Parts: sequence; structure tokens; C-alpha cells
Amino acid sequence: MNQENSNSYVVEKQSLVLAQINQIKLLKNSLPSIKKKNLGYFSNYMKIEEKDDSFIFIFEDITELQFCNNFQDLFGVINERFNEIIPYIIMRILKLEITLNKFGIHLPMLNNTHFIDTPEPSQWIVNDQQNQMNNIQTKRIYLSKFGTDELKQDNQELINNKNIPNEIIDEIIKGNAKQIKFNEKMTVFALGCIIYEIYTRNSIFQIQNQSQLQERYNIIEENDTLDIEIKQLVGNCIKETPHERPTLIQLRQEYFTLLLKEKILGLEGFLIYKIGKYLIAPNELITGRLYIMEFFAKIKFIKLFFQKNSSKDAAIKSDTIILLQIYQELDKLNLDVNQELILWDDENTKDEINQFKKYYLKTYLSILENYKDKIIKQQKDQTIPQLPNKNYDVLYNNKIREILDQLKKQNVKSSQLNCLQHLNKIFKFRHLLEYFKPIQEKLIEKKKPYRRYDKILEIVFNNENDQILDLDRISKIKQNI
Repeated sequence: MNQENSNSYVVEKQSLVLAQINQIKLLKNSLPSIKKKNLGYFSNYMKIEEKDDSFIFIFEDITELQFCNNFQDLFGVINERFNEIIPYIIMRILKLEITLNKFGIHLPMLNNTHFIDTPEPSQWIVNDQQNQMNNIQTKRIYLSKFGTDELKQDNQELINNKNIPNEIIDEIIKGNAKQIKFNEKMTVFALGCIIYEIYTRNSIFQIQNQSQLQERYNIIEENDTLDIEIKQLVGNCIKETPHERPTLIQLRQEYFTLLLKEKILGLEGFLIYKIGKYLIAPNELITGRLYIMEFFAKIKFIKLFFQKNSSKDAAIKSDTIILLQIYQELDKLNLDVNQELILWDDENTKDEINQFKKYYLKTYLSILENYKDKIIKQQKDQTIPQLPNKNYDVLYNNKIREILDQLKKQNVKSSQLNCLQHLNKIFKFRHLLEYFKPIQEKLIEKKKPYRRYDKILEIVFNNENDQILDLDRISKIKQNI
């Protein structure tokens, strides 16, 4: 890479292999479409010019390209606060890579030096919608390098870049660099290295010179402070055999699952549609995602309900109902001797149920068990009695009746009380428009049907109109209560 001006750089074609040249051409042609995706890491003023012998990367809105040695310096956030935005950074990088992959663009050598600081107004990362003091101001950064390192064994830039997949290094050492073809699993390898670096501030591979390039080893097991599940995630990404690594979609799903398990006590801060979006499995029927979204919509409703209608024991009531919801859900997810979900929704087809078991059941069970354990640990008092026959449906219904009787004496909106009373019925996705008929028009967005849960919760807790549910329709259907 040669610097031409302070806001541009030149890459000579003779330093690139065919795979790199083709990728830059593809990136150049796809730039207008990529910019429309609003990925955050792409400058709207970035241009790629192709000459006979070179490519010129130009950033018209930047006076000088400034590269940093680590992600913390890039974002300009002090150490304590940087830890708070780590999930935000990683999820955005995953979104970036997944989008580029759809265009056939791979970044198998991505590292922190491929991003640049910008003079644009700093951005706010919202940690807490309710408390603005918890939000964090960071620098705005752009992706500026796109896998153009010269693939030669004696290239110091290549040695300094410790995120290069084994299969690329092997071909370079063999002298077969011209035969290299970039792919998704190479990008996953680099992302595993980046995730490790963001969490630990260290590179996962220790490489100082050319001779160590071939015999490098990772230090992941030597790190005693990193969460074991993050270690496992990174370890899967950097497996030597490419086909054993996850896909980008699987990586996002696995990371978001870990994030959800970590942050789940603050579920009211999550958008329900994003839970469905990030848990999406490839090539699956949508039922599994919708089923999980339905459950978390109920949980978020419970949390918001008791926040809005607070009392001295609101937290215990909220946790009690949520725990009972979890116990009910775990019961429905029990497999019989034939490994069938016999208590699951009978409106679903066999194919939908099988895909749920294949893509979601293990992950979902893990999230629920984690959520249950965190609530029990948080509540020192034994708020949930363990019934001998585990009849949690009865216990749940009795608890809801008890709470409703108490709240009817208070100034609580009838629409919220009605939703709480019929909670186990009204949030089924295929019946949302039917049960919420009075606000049906506000829920119909052809391009964004999965945002309906978030829209409903927004209306329920912010709308003065009490006509939200079609109670006549609900009354004609057998209720849980």
C-alpha cells in the first residue's frame, strides 16, 4: 500500500493475487448498494478508482487517514466504559461481515488496523433508554482496508497481521499464493481473532518474525480471565479445518445467545424484533424465531408492566410471574421418549416443529435455564414454591388472579390489566392482528412484520387510548385463566 494523499492510498495491482483484484472490483461495483445498508463502518464519501496498474481508495470526507493499534484507541473510550460497548462493537462488525458476504466480498485478513478514525461528530451508543447518563460517546470509525496485504512470506505487514487464516498462510509458505481464493470461513477465522482481541486487548497469536508465521500457536487457553463460553466461541472460529468453523450467521447467533444470557435481566432494554433477527438460523422456517419472540414479548410486557405500575413488592411480583412463565415454557419443551415435543403448539406443522428442534431448541433451553438461575440467585427469598406435581399452569393462573385483584383497586389502565390477564393467549404471532384489532392499522407494516411486538408494547405503555384488545374475540376462545 502506498500513500498518495493524506486522505487516500494506492494499491498496485502487481502486488495483488487474482482473488484480491476480483474482490476489489466487486467492492467497487457494489459500493452504492453497500452504502445504502447504513452499516456505520462505511463512509458515504468513500470511492475506489481503478487505473491500468492500480486501485486508489479515496475518503473525501477525511483530511488524514489515521490508523490505530487497538480497538479501544479507535473508539476513544476509557477502559472501564469500553467494556460496556464490547457487545455493540462485535455485533456491528458481524452485521458488516454478513452484509459484505451477501455481495460475495470476504475480509479474511481483517484486523484493527483496517479501520480509521474520522473527524465526523462522535456517535452515542445507547446503553439505557431510560437513563441518558449511562449512554457512551465514542469516535466514529470507518473500514478502510479490504484484504489487500501483499501475500508474500517476507511481507512485514502480513507478519504483523496476526488474524490470517491457516489456509492462507499455508499457501503462502508453499509459494501458491496465486491459487488462493477467499471464502466465508476465512472471514470467520479473522473474526474469531478480533473477538478475542476486543475482549482481552491482546492478539490471540504471538508472531514476531517470519519464522514464527508457520509455527504460530494461540494463547487462548493461557487466558484465565476470559469467559469460558467466549473462549469456546473463539476456539470454534479458529479451528484449523475450515468446514468445522461456524458460518457468519451461526457465529452471530451464537454470540448473540451469549450476550442475551449475560444481559437477560435487563430484557426491557432489548427490541423483540432484534432478538428474532439475531437468533435467525439459515434456511429455516420462521416458526422457531416467532415462537421465541412470542415468549420474550410476554416477558418484556411483564417487566414494563411492573415498572409502570410500581409498588413496594413490584420486583418480587415481576420475578415471580417471569419464573412461572419460564417453568411453563420448560415444561412445553420437554421431549418424550420418542424425542417429540408433545406439549408444543398444535397449530404448527411437523416440519416447523422439527426445524425448531434442529435450529433452536438447544439454544433456547440454555437461555431459559440461564434466565431462571439468574432470577433465583438475584431473589434471595424463596418466591416460587416447588409444587410436587410441578403444576406451574395452576400456580401461574392463581398468581395472576391474585395480582389482578390487587391492581384493580389501584389506578391501572384497563388495557394493561387486560393484556396481563390474557398474556398467554394474545401474543401468538399469527393472531396478533386478530386480538389487537383496535390498533390493527398501526401494526401493519408490509416490510417490517416482525416489529409488531415492539409496536404493541409501545402502544400499550404509551398510548392514552384504552381500546387495544378485541375482548369479544378473546372471550370466545378458551382461556388459560
